[in-house]
Amino acid sequence: MGALAKMSYQHLDNSVITSADLIGVLSRMPFTAYEDENKTSHRLLVEQWSKADSVLHTNGIEASARDALKRISEYQGEATIISHETKIALSQLQF
Repeated sequence: MGALAKMSYQHLDNSVITSADLIGVLSRMPFTAYEDENKTSHRLLVEQWSKADSVLHTNGIEASARDALKRISEYQGEATIISHETKIALSQLQF
């Protein structure tokens, strides 16, 4: 799932990778199954949100990205889903 999100950030063309694909990935965040994938996927989401020209800021995707960021920031489970650095970056975002 995280790999699809990463590809979508760079190659969203609505023919091979669609907005619906990315929204589907975002709707499943936060990821909790694999610590490395959790941390990487969520870090990339935070980084992409910080970029004004990111695909995340387009109509139809922005609300899903905002919801994913909110769920990540509010996560209270036992899985490690973000690094300390990403937690700091996330706390500084406006979403």
